This record gives sequence, structure tokens and C-alpha cells, in this order.
Amino acid sequence: MIKYIILGALLLFPVSLFTHQPVMDMAPRWEDGYGFQARYEVQDKTTLFQGSDKLSNPLGLKSNTSTLWLEGIYTFTRERRVSVKIPYVSKTKIRATSSTSTEKLQNSGLGDIIVGLLNKWYFNKPGLTGNVSLTPSIKLPTGKQEGNISIGTGTVDMGLSLSASVEAFNFYGLWDLFTWFHSTQNNEVQKGPIIGFDSDWGIHPYHNMMKNMGVFAMISLNARHYDSDKRSGNLESNTGGQTIEVAPTLVWYKDNVMIRGQYHIPVYNNLRGTQLAASSGFQLGLGITFD
Repeated sequence: MIKYIILGALLLFPVSLFTHQPVMDMAPRWEDGYGFQARYEVQDKTTLFQGSDKLSNPLGLKSNTSTLWLEGIYTFTRERRVSVKIPYVSKTKIRATSSTSTEKLQNSGLGDIIVGLLNKWYFNKPGLTGNVSLTPSIKLPTGKQEGNISIGTGTVDMGLSLSASVEAFNFYGLWDLFTWFHSTQNNEVQKGPIIGFDSDWGIHPYHNMMKNMGVFAMISLNARHYDSDKRSGNLESNTGGQTIEVAPTLVWYKDNVMIRGQYHIPVYNNLRGTQLAASSGFQLGLGITFD
């Protein structure tokens, strides 16, 4: 039985995690403000799943993706901003070539650039401020196509995010519902649409008023639904599914500088066919804004 499961994983497509919110969610706040951040992201996949069942992995099949994001945001007005995300991606995959042998694939290069237009509506209450945002995004086909693993999809893809955040002296919350739609690639594969929900809940345990320095401690919940990919109108058997992860998060800031770290812990997988699922991941970001 195990050899059929391994052979079923020959055409594994890595599940993508599209990043869509800048670390600086509410900053820069004013007209002509701008900001930059570098964010390093790593995801390891070492566990085989069939549906929600964890399988043995005697061949050591795995996938690793590390991405260095260079991101910028510009504020036309307090309510209208544009963001640009430029990824440099490195991928390594060990996949099965038969029921008893594997091959190692590697590639790195520029990924697909994402441009978003943030539209914000603010509300202010005594001791509380927040906003609701609608963000259409476009992913451009800038990613490297050469090599034994494609870095980019070679397609123009569209995304839409509806989010809300609130901030008080001792609390921060973010809720984000988003989707991505993909065009058909040159190999006639069309990746399935993605629906995602992210939620951050945090406390503000430390703030030094004199130095304008403090810490937020948060817990993030990230849920994803992936429709199956299609090839010439037929569903790809080992794609699609649902995942949920939690991510403890720490944010340190001083004046206009912010550092954010996250560790991702998978808590639920229900995948169509036989697929590698995320086993661990982390993000580390450094941002600076200019108002």
C-alpha cells in the first residue's frame, strides 16, 4: 500500500502561502508617509497526509521553501495606500521517482511580485482606534521559470482582502478574509482558488512612554481552503484541501522601527489525495516607516 501512496505523491504541488498584509498594518498613518520592510520566511514540509490521516514517509520526501520579501508601502492619503512585495525564493524538494528511489530538486530566483491597493476607513473611540480595509491585489508573472522547480507561476493572478483591525493601549486585533484567483499556466495547469482567514489577538504588556518603545505579544490563527488544481478541465488528484495553523507572535517597536517574529505550528490538515503538509515555519520581519 505504501508504494502506491508514494507514487501518488510524484506530482506534488507545494501549497502556497500568499502574504498579503504588511507588518506595518496601520503605519504610516499620514499623507505622503512611506515605509519599507525586509521579511524572511521559511516553511518546511516533511509530513505526508492522505485526507486528515498522517502517513509514514520511509523515503524522506520533503519540501523546503525560504523567501526573502522586500516590501514597501506608500500613503497617498490616510485612506489610500499602495504596497509592493518583491520575493526572492529558494526551493528544495526531495520527491519520489519510484517506490524505492528519490531525486533532489533545487532552484532559486526572483518570485512573482505582488502589488496591492489598500483602501481604509477609520473609526475612533475613547481609548480605541481601528479601521476596515478593502485591498485588491495583483500578482505579476515576474518569477523565474527556468530550472527543475519553477519559482513563479508565469501568470497574472488576482487577490482581494477584506480586513479590520483595532488598537488600544493594551490590546491589538486583526481579522482578515481574503481570496486569490489564478490564471492558467503554460503547462495547462490552473491552480485552484484560495480562501483564507487570518486573525491576530494580542496584548500590549510593555510600553515606555519616554522612549516610545514597547512590545506586543500576540497569537495568530491562519486558516486556508485550497481548491484543487485543474489540468485541461480535469482536477489534479493530489492538490487542494484545508489547513489551520497557530502562530505565536512577538512585535517590538521603538519610534518608527518595528521587528516582528512568528513561529508557525500546524494544528489541522485535510488534504485531497496524498500531499506533503507543513511541519514547521517561521517569519522574521524588520520594518521602518517615515511619516
